[in-house]
Amino acid sequence: MEPGYRIEHYVIIEKIGQGGQAAVWSAHDERLKRTVAIKTIGMVAADAGASSVSGTAPAGASNLTNPDRFREEAEIIAALEHPNILPVYAFGQDGDYLYIVMRYMASGSLKDLVRQKQRLTVNELIPLMEPLASALDLAHQNKIIHRDLKSANVLLDAHQNPYLADFGLSMTMGDKNSVAGVGTLAYMSPEQMMGEELDPRSDLYAFGILLFELLVGQLPNIDGQPWNLQQTMSNAPMPIPDDIPEPVANILRKATALRPEDRYNSASEIMQALRAAAASQGPSAYQAEPEPELIITDPAILALFEAHDLFNRARERWSDGAGRFRFEAGDFKYVDSYYSAAADWDLELDDMAKRLMLRAALEHGYNADYWWEQVAEIADRRAVALQTLTSDLAPARMRAMQRLATIEDSDPPAIPIRVANVIGAEPDAGVRLAGIDMLVQRAEPSRQWRYAAFNEAIDGTLAELAVHDPDPSVADAAARACARLRSAFAVRRIAKEAAEPGPYAGSALHALMNVRDEVPAFPDGVPAALRQRAFIGLSRRQLFADPLGLIGRYAGAAIGFGIGLGTIVYSQFNDPGGLLAAQRIGNALAVGALYGALVGVGVLAATEPAERLRAWTRPGRIVLAWALGTLLTTVAFVIFHRYFLFINVPDWKWLLGTALVFVAGFAIASGLTRRAWIRSVAGAVGALAAVWFSWQIGQYPLIYFGEGQDDQSLLLSIWLAAALGVLTFLPEWIRAIRRLNRQASQA
Repeated sequence: MEPGYRIEHYVIIEKIGQGGQAAVWSAHDERLKRTVAIKTIGMVAADAGASSVSGTAPAGASNLTNPDRFREEAEIIAALEHPNILPVYAFGQDGDYLYIVMRYMASGSLKDLVRQKQRLTVNELIPLMEPLASALDLAHQNKIIHRDLKSANVLLDAHQNPYLADFGLSMTMGDKNSVAGVGTLAYMSPEQMMGEELDPRSDLYAFGILLFELLVGQLPNIDGQPWNLQQTMSNAPMPIPDDIPEPVANILRKATALRPEDRYNSASEIMQALRAAAASQGPSAYQAEPEPELIITDPAILALFEAHDLFNRARERWSDGAGRFRFEAGDFKYVDSYYSAAADWDLELDDMAKRLMLRAALEHGYNADYWWEQVAEIADRRAVALQTLTSDLAPARMRAMQRLATIEDSDPPAIPIRVANVIGAEPDAGVRLAGIDMLVQRAEPSRQWRYAAFNEAIDGTLAELAVHDPDPSVADAAARACARLRSAFAVRRIAKEAAEPGPYAGSALHALMNVRDEVPAFPDGVPAALRQRAFIGLSRRQLFADPLGLIGRYAGAAIGFGIGLGTIVYSQFNDPGGLLAAQRIGNALAVGALYGALVGVGVLAATEPAERLRAWTRPGRIVLAWALGTLLTTVAFVIFHRYFLFINVPDWKWLLGTALVFVAGFAIASGLTRRAWIRSVAGAVGALAAVWFSWQIGQYPLIYFGEGQDDQSLLLSIWLAAALGVLTFLPEWIRAIRRLNRQASQA
C-alpha cells in the first residue's frame, strides 16, 4: 500500500504510524470531505508481533496470528461507545488488507504533550485525565483489558481532549487463548510481565505509570532501567521526585502497588483520590470559584470577542482537518483583521489556530503569504495545502497547487499521488493544468526513457488525461508531460489506445504526436506503424501550424526579390533614347512582381521546413529544405529565362547548381538558429554568391544585368540580396527591435 491507494471512498495520503504488523495512514474521505485515519494489516499476520518482557513493541503492535484478531479489535472499539474512546467509522477488507477507519487526531498524543510541556501540575492533570479514566472504566465494565495503555496510545483532539486508542493488544477477561507477556515494557504490571492471569487492575497499574510520566516528565526508572523491572525483582520503591506532594506520591504508589489487591479498583477511584489530594493542598486554580463576570461596553473589545467567537466556531467545525471546513470569506477577513495583528491585541495563537488561518487564507485568497510564513513547520504547511485541494472553490484548489509545487515532500512522497488523484476528477481545466505542471516540476529529471516517472497510478493519470480530457489544452499538456517525464508506461498506454479502434483512437494518436513533438524518439513498445503515423501527422502539423506565418514569410521573400529584380530591370533600360520613365517603372514592377512571386516559393520552401520540422533531425530538415528550395528556385529561374529573357536552357545542371547556392544560406541558417540577423545575413550571402558569380563566370546567369552593366552588377547584386535577406525575415526583425526597445525602457 502506498500514498494514493484507494479504499472505497478513502484515498491514502501518507503513512503516519507503523507498528509490528499494522500501519496507520492519513486518508481523505471523498464523501464527507474530511481527513480520517486508516489502520491496515495484511491478511497474513506474523506469529510474533508484540514484545515480551525483554523488549518494547512499537506503537500499534499486536499479538495477531490471524485476521480474526484484527476484526475483534474493530468490534471491541465499536462496542465501547464512549466519547473518549477513539471512534471507528468503518471496517472492511480490501484485497489482502484488513482496515479500520477511525477519527483523525491531528494534535498528537500524550507522549507529544509531555515532550512539549515536560511535566504537568496536578491541577492540569486532573481535567485532562478524568475523561480517560471514565473511558478505561467503561472498557473494564465490558470485561475488556487494554494491556497497552501508554502515553503514545492516548490521542488528543484539537481541544486537547484525550481519546483512548489502539486496542490491538486488548483481551477479554478470562480468555485463556490470549498470548501472555505482551505490551510495552515500561508500563507493564508485574503480573503482566510474568505472564500471569490479568484483570482490570493491570491496566490501572499502567494508568498509574502514565500519571507519573505526566507529572514528572519521564517514565520511572532506576539507573536507566524501567523501574517496574526492579519492583518485580526486588520490590524497589517508586523513584518519586521530592517536589511531588506527598498525598499525590501516595496515590502513585498505591496505583502501582506490586500486588493487584493493594491497588485501586477503578481509574475513577484514582482520579477521585487525586481531586482530594489537590484539595488538601489548599485553594488552587482547579477549585477556585469563578470570578464575577465583568460587564464590557467597549466596542473595540466587543468586536474582538466577536472575532474570537467566529474563529472558535470555525475551529470547532474544522477540528484540524478531521471535520468540515466552514469559514466564510467575510467572517475570515473580519477575524484576520485582529489575528494578523495579534501582538497589537495581546493575542497568542497556538499552532492549530495558525493552521486554520492558513487554511482559510488559501480558501479565500486573502493574506495567504502572511499565514504561510506564520505556520513554521513544513509538514503543517504541506498538510494544510493538501487539505485545501478538497475545497469546493477552484481558485482555492489552484492556490493549493501553487503552494505545493515547490514545498518539501514527506517520505514516502505524498504530494504527487494526492495531486494525481485530484486532477483525475478535477472539474476545472485550469486546476488540472496546474496539477500537470506541478507533477513535471516534482519529478526526478531524466534524459532517458524509464518505466515510470512516479508510479503506474500517477503516470497512468497523465496518460488518461492525454487521451480523454475534453479540454484540448489539458490533453496536450498531459501528453507533453508524459514525454518530459520520460514515462514509458504512460506513452505505451497512450499507444495502446491509439492502436485499438474506438472513439478515442484519434485523440490518442494526437497525444502521441504531442509526445513525439517533445522527444526525438518513442520508447520501446510503441508499434512501428504508430510511430510512422505520428511522425507524418506531426510533420504536417508543424509545417502548417501557423498559416499566417507562412504567408508572411512568402510575402517578405517575394517582395524582397521583386524589389531587387525590379531595380535591375529598371537599370537595364536606363537609356535616354529608350523607353520612357513610366514605361521603365511599369516594366520593372511587372517583372519584379511576377518573378518575385515565383522565387518567393523557393525561398519559402528553403526556410520553413528547416525551421518548423522539429520532429526531424536537424541535418534531415536542413537537407529537406535545401532540396525543396533548390528544386522550386530552379523552376522559377527556368521560367524567368524562357519567358523573360527568351533563352532556352539546355543545361539544367548549371541552373540547378546556382539555385543550390542561392538557397543554401536560407536553409542552413534556418535549421541552425532563429536569430533574424544571422538568417538574413546567411540568406543574403547565398543569394549574392549565386547571382553575381553566375553573372561573372556562367553561360546561364540567374540574373541578366544587360550589356555594359558589369560595373554596376556587384552593387545591384548586393541590393537584391540585401532586400531579399531582410524582407524575408522582416517579422523577426520587428520583434527583435521591439524587444530591444522594451529592455531599454526597463533599464
